[in-house]
Amino acid sequence: MVSADEGRLLYVQPEGWSRASGLSYGVVGEARRQLFIAGQIGGDTGASAPAHDAGFASQFIKALENVVTVVESAGGTASDIAALRIFVTSIDSFKTAQPVIAEAWRSLLGYHFPAMTMVQVSALYEATALVEIEGTALLKMEG
Repeated sequence: MVSADEGRLLYVQPEGWSRASGLSYGVVGEARRQLFIAGQIGGDTGASAPAHDAGFASQFIKALENVVTVVESAGGTASDIAALRIFVTSIDSFKTAQPVIAEAWRSLLGYHFPAMTMVQVSALYEATALVEIEGTALLKMEG
């Protein structure tokens, strides 16, 4: 039901369910600190708006990089990310960009797949934003 390696997050695989593709059904982190990551968009820094000509794939990758930067700034690593909530203005754009995103994902997170949700929304706060990613990381206890 739960698989784990010493010192890592525990991944929940309900009995009888097929393995999820590209995500985990649940993630458990015992004795860890919680980090809640604000929505990150595809600008150069956390709150900066994406350029008007920035495409979906580049915005998604930059937003994911920004999430990882926040985690690392808190003393964690990309493998500490337990959950991501992804808001996109077009799921079709995500599907089209998926091969490029998958390659960047492997570069940033390797084969670590948090629990994830993706929702299509009509708009995001920044007019040029096509994607926003927020998350939760479970950081190892200090000391």
